[in-house]
Amino acid sequence: MKKLLFIFALVVGGYYVSNAQTPADIYNTFASDTKVTTISVSDFAIKLAGENDDLVKNIESIQVLSLSNCDVDVKDRFAKAVNSLKTEGFETLVKVNHDDKTVKVFAKVNNDIINELLVVTTGKYPVLIVLKGSISKSELMSKSNTLSKNFSLNM
Repeated sequence: MKKLLFIFALVVGGYYVSNAQTPADIYNTFASDTKVTTISVSDFAIKLAGENDDLVKNIESIQVLSLSNCDVDVKDRFAKAVNSLKTEGFETLVKVNHDDKTVKVFAKVNNDIINELLVVTTGKYPVLIVLKGSISKSELMSKSNTLSKNFSLNM
């Protein structure tokens, strides 16, 4: 009986591991849908936009996939894909579950440098954002604190 249980666990575990998807897999799967909005910003465009901003200079690419105009079945498939997202090598920064909505923020970090930032939401307004670059955690925190102060002053 123990052997059967062990074999069953291996088969089920292998199935879930084999169906796990990378952010690029999810992006490529859904980007071709006619109701999906995609945005890809290249290194050159980013550098032009933030030529005086050290944080922005270190961003190599940004990809955004928005499924808010999609039918419910597409949003459901996206949510299932997000649930099987491969996150090995990523740190979980934020994870929020509320009703049928989720927000997850992951970062791939090496020596306090964020190489990839991943933001995923599901629910009524599903989004996948992939930001790649070499962003210092301390630089990001400093910029975040400045933006927070400016935002609270303008409220």
